[in-house]
Amino acid sequence: MLNQLGFDFGGNAAPSASFVEDVAGTWIDPSFTTAEYVAMFAKADAELLRIVGPGRALFALGIEAAKAEHGKMLARGCVPDGAYRLWRSEFQLSPEQLFAFFDHCNAHTGAAYPGIEYKARDDQRVIVAAMFVENVGTVIVRHWKDVGGIGCDFRPFRVPFFLDSYRDKMPAIEAPYHLWGASYCADKLAYSNDDIASVPAFTIQGRMYLNTGGMGSGEYRECDGWALCPKSDWTGPTYSYRTQCQAWDGGRKERGDKRGLVVRVQGQLCVCESPALIVDRHVAKDVDLYRADADDELVDELGDDPDELPADDENETACDLLAA
Repeated sequence: MLNQLGFDFGGNAAPSASFVEDVAGTWIDPSFTTAEYVAMFAKADAELLRIVGPGRALFALGIEAAKAEHGKMLARGCVPDGAYRLWRSEFQLSPEQLFAFFDHCNAHTGAAYPGIEYKARDDQRVIVAAMFVENVGTVIVRHWKDVGGIGCDFRPFRVPFFLDSYRDKMPAIEAPYHLWGASYCADKLAYSNDDIASVPAFTIQGRMYLNTGGMGSGEYRECDGWALCPKSDWTGPTYSYRTQCQAWDGGRKERGDKRGLVVRVQGQLCVCESPALIVDRHVAKDVDLYRADADDELVDELGDDPDELPADDENETACDLLAA
């Protein structure tokens, strides 16, 4: 799709799923009173033995960790008179328990069992697996591939991870870092508040994207890319940075979901339509294209080949900065 400025928004790309807000609180852990937590732990203990397979040991560890954390909250006077959210209930696993649980969740994800639910997701850098048992709660485990870190948590309820997430089918796109590294714009978005941020964009595989932040380690770099569409083509709710944060805080959107965020690219109003993880696994160690003050107009022009920029003195200086 070409607009009046000549932007290519990738008209041949598959459209993203329609987006609507969820009910307030959907993406936030629920709150309960002290009496309710005590009753939930008692019920979880009573139901534990009906869990079979590698999940039982994890639930046993998780329930005890949650009861211990709740006891600390009570002892320290950290609970109000009404409902409140439980502290994180982390516990330790052996590598054998970890991978047995991942295999178990992968094998049963998508299966329909009365009162039991599984979900697993590979986010390139982090593998996440969770198991929910009615009247017991949820065990959710994360494994960070690059550093080998493990995080295990228990909640005495069904966690929002089981909801349909924008991350569930997010594609990973391999693309050279020099095409997207300098287009970082998280700072511009954060400073925009209620205004519309003017941001740089980059093009990969015929689609325009924002680089809203990422990470790197060694030769590896990644960023959260958001495909853009013209605002006139967007039919869902729209947000400024502030109203987007309000939707996250209110649990109406999953935290990190930027669908509907309005930005300005070279004067044109655009909307974040769908996410993609942009990855380069072999970046030279001395390459650093991040420039917080990068000129929007110039970075927008990088396109598929930054060497195609006009060779006047101003652009030569900017290219030198990009390669520094």
